[in-house]
Amino acid sequence: MIKKNSVVPEVISLFLESELTTILNKKGNTEARINSIYQQNSDKLSNLIWKKIENKISPNDKIYLSVSGLLHTISFPALLNEMKVDITYLGSTKELIEIKKETSKNSTIALFGNINYGKNKNNDSIKIQGRNSSFNLLPYSKNEVNGIKSIFEANNANYLVSNK
Repeated sequence: MIKKNSVVPEVISLFLESELTTILNKKGNTEARINSIYQQNSDKLSNLIWKKIENKISPNDKIYLSVSGLLHTISFPALLNEMKVDITYLGSTKELIEIKKETSKNSTIALFGNINYGKNKNNDSIKIQGRNSSFNLLPYSKNEVNGIKSIFEANNANYLVSNK
């Protein structure tokens, strides 16, 4: 685990491989195995993998998860199903360096929402590939664009918005 003030990474020992193997090695078809792992043994799995991590994090922490070994066989979205956890999955911890570089750059985003794709200025249907087409408004796209815009405003980032 690495926190903002960390000088060196902290290693969190989670489990013995044999403990996880006991939960994962279930006989039966795929559906039976999945039910066994994520329903019947969900508490065991969560205690084995997540509880030790959960005790070290704060509610608003962003988690970067890079798994290896048997952990590649675990579906973390299924494991953390009802928990509100902000996780970014990494193929390798080396990707953290790239994320750090990207977040330090000044960037601009273009946001589009609440756009009327179905009619032109003369209230005629728009032709797409020779066909008259009409698309309905996406009802919550204006709210989504404004939500994303507020994140960029809070971080003093550049943005362009179209959400009439």
